Amino acid sequence: MPAYAVFLEKMETVESLIRQERLCDPRLPAERSLVLGLRGGAAVLMVAAFEGFLKDVFTEYIRFLDKEPPIIWTSNLTDRMRIWNVYENLRLAAKSYHEKNNEQLLADIPRIRALCEKISMDIIAANAFSSGTSNPMKGPIQDMFFRVGLENVFQKIHKQFERIHGPILELNYFDNELDRIVKRRHHIAHTADARKFTEKDLMDDLKLLKNLAQILNQKLRKHIKMLVVKHSSLGEPSYSDLSSLLRASG
Repeated sequence: MPAYAVFLEKMETVESLIRQERLCDPRLPAERSLVLGLRGGAAVLMVAAFEGFLKDVFTEYIRFLDKEPPIIWTSNLTDRMRIWNVYENLRLAAKSYHEKNNEQLLADIPRIRALCEKISMDIIAANAFSSGTSNPMKGPIQDMFFRVGLENVFQKIHKQFERIHGPILELNYFDNELDRIVKRRHHIAHTADARKFTEKDLMDDLKLLKNLAQILNQKLRKHIKMLVVKHSSLGEPSYSDLSSLLRASG
């Protein structure tokens, strides 16, 4: 299932927790605890869903370039994308080296050799481009898009986001809102205290994350399609290839 569709399913789970909260009366001591539990769960799950979406959507679209023979020679891509493809993939390949025994390390050698062969053949290896999403705030998200050749992604999506979400009056809107949502998740995870926000806060943040995911999904898909059309090493991309990319997510 496409990453964006999976994300929407997970956000349905979040909405179901919020709907369940409405059936409770927080004025009653017993139900007050239930309300706070549902509220805290919704706050944690919406960030986890958004975090997972970012990881999965990059894997989904970059895998379209992860082909043999290469659909795009990496020499046609931005320096940042070429550097990240090599060094981050090698870093991930050697990750946890000191935590594995000899048997595990020997078992890993064929995988690492295959990765090195892929990189030496000028092929994009998708895994590197989905790393770095453990705290989905503006900075890390912007870095993920920069690695694939999209600089200042939040500036680029500003008007499109406003069309579906409403006017943005705050200068640092994305920075402040994502920072607040992620920090609230951290607060709940470390204190189990969900008293500092309301159901309305959750619904507003749910709307923001759903709209942002929709726009980021569209922007990344369009960018990868542009790379394929502009730099395809196999000549004119086939209609079926482009159609599958366009259908990849909503």
